Order: sequence, then C-alpha cells, then structure tokens
Amino acid sequence: MIAIALLLLAAAPERTDLYKERTRIPKSQWRAVRAQMFDRPSTIHCEYRVVEGTSGVRAVLMTGDDVDRFQRGESPRVLASTQAAGSGAFAFRVTRPGEYLVLVDNRTQGTSAVLLDLNVWLERHPDATFEPRLLSRETRLKVVAMSLGGFLLVGGWSGWRVWLAWRRRLDAIRGFRGGRG
Repeated sequence: MIAIALLLLAAAPERTDLYKERTRIPKSQWRAVRAQMFDRPSTIHCEYRVVEGTSGVRAVLMTGDDVDRFQRGESPRVLASTQAAGSGAFAFRVTRPGEYLVLVDNRTQGTSAVLLDLNVWLERHPDATFEPRLLSRETRLKVVAMSLGGFLLVGGWSGWRVWLAWRRRLDAIRGFRGGRG
C-alpha cells in the first residue's frame, strides 16, 4: 500500500509558482509574466481577481514572438485567454519549448486603474516529453532529392568502376587466349 502511495506521489505534477502577488495595472495599460519552457511540457495556469477598481481585465497567453507583434500594433496569435471581467482563469498545455507570456490587459475596458490578485503557475508533468516536430513538405522533398542524388552518384561511380574492372579482366582473358593460339 505504501509503494502505491509513493508511486502516485512520484507521478504527481510538479507545481512552480511564477507570479503570486497583488498588482496594480494603470488605466489602459498591461502587465506581463514570462514563462520559459526548456525541458518538458507543462500546463500554464492563470487566475486573477480584481480587488479594487471598476475596470474588467483580460488575461492572454501568447508566445514571445507574438508579444513582439502585439507591441508593434500587429495582430498576435492568442493561445488562451479570458473575457474582460472582474475575475477569470485559464489553463493551457504547452507542447513546444520556447518563451511564453501571460499578459494581463487593462486596455479593453480601461475605465480605471485596477488592483488585482494575480496567480500564474506551471504544472510540470514528470513523465512527459515535448512532441517531435515534422519537417515542412519542402524540406522533406529536398532531403529525399539530395539523398537520391547522392545514392545515384555513388551507385553510378561504383557501377562504372566495376564495369571498367570487368572489361580489363575480359580483355586480359582474351589477350591470354589470343597469345597461345
């Protein structure tokens, strides 16, 4: 019975708090919490509750590249988000290594500054690994073409060498027979 309990405890996800504080976000501004994924997939959790202020806020999860687009005023690709409200939460399983950010945005309603309790954490799964990525179709075709070309080159050169050796041997045999005759 103890062995089963220890096995279940070892397989339990490991929680890492990234941010667990009360924070103030001024009117029409946003705050970000970074999460870097290196070794294994994790689930990013975000919960918030507005304590003071009338403006609803929105929490959004995106990659580091998408945050750069967001800052330039371009449209980012959002992985997970909440509605603009006084409280909200999301959980998103990250399956690729890289930099991720949770943005808490007070620009949607932006009627006043807000004070909120923000909690962002990672839940790492001890036995999980990142999913392998496939090469693009264009890259796969290039690899196949280069491999086939290399095979044909080596096979053609080897065949030519074998043919030359066979011809020399055949000429030697003919010459040997012709000399005795």
